Amino acid sequence: INVETGERLNLLMGEDSYLSNDNGKDMLFNPTRSIIQGGSAVYGGKHLIYVSRTKYDAYPGGPDFLHNRLMADDGVASAPSKLEAYTTLMWASPALANPELMTSWKDGLVPTTCKVRIRVTRPYNKYVPQPGQVLRNNGFPLYAFTTNGVAPSALTDAGNKYNTDEEGLLGRLNCVPNPYYGYSAYEANRLDTRMKIINLPASATIKIYTTDGTLIKTILKANKSTTYVDWDLKNDKGVPVSSGMYLIHVRIKTDQGEKDRVLKWFGVMRPLDITSF
Repeated sequence: INVETGERLNLLMGEDSYLSNDNGKDMLFNPTRSIIQGGSAVYGGKHLIYVSRTKYDAYPGGPDFLHNRLMADDGVASAPSKLEAYTTLMWASPALANPELMTSWKDGLVPTTCKVRIRVTRPYNKYVPQPGQVLRNNGFPLYAFTTNGVAPSALTDAGNKYNTDEEGLLGRLNCVPNPYYGYSAYEANRLDTRMKIINLPASATIKIYTTDGTLIKTILKANKSTTYVDWDLKNDKGVPVSSGMYLIHVRIKTDQGEKDRVLKWFGVMRPLDITSF
């Protein structure tokens, strides 16, 4: 993965068929531990890893691009043909100095999983584009992004309809934090307990029930300037509720009539924490 662009890239591997003693002739990526032999670099059979700048499965000229450029009909590729192939590669590295020994065919060959992270210092500077690429931003790094699909939208926009429990604005109704573990960032002090029901329209009726169907709290919203209501985790009598699961029934009025959504909320209440009497 190119961490600068997010593109999935092509990864290639090779070996040296002259180094048969180091698994260089079996068409498998199975490097040995040998690095130098007789004063010559062996690099585990010269099992090299090549990272291409081309997108995964998107070589120019099709999936046989490299093969066709490196292996001519007579087995001898021309220098320009090789150059065209090698210029698509942006990184080459031998296998690790002490790789894991390969397992048997029966055991799947690969002994472990690994991740290779290549990070190269890239200063903010001018860069020459690749052949065929357009010079943009005067050669300086250029980044682009879009907010399509994540930008906020008005209630009147297409798609913002209260259709079903899983679609449109009705599906956005939620309660936070959920679960509640004795604390939320909405609370102002050690005696305050609070959660929110969010993404509400201008008016709504919220009723909170225990799992056995007992109504413990009713909250009415009629404020156009907010999209949420607070619940202080108390019942209609002002008594703190106990820990457990609760059902939050939300009823809203829309152009299509009244719509309902039931949310599940779990809370663990904390004991009273005071510093003075």
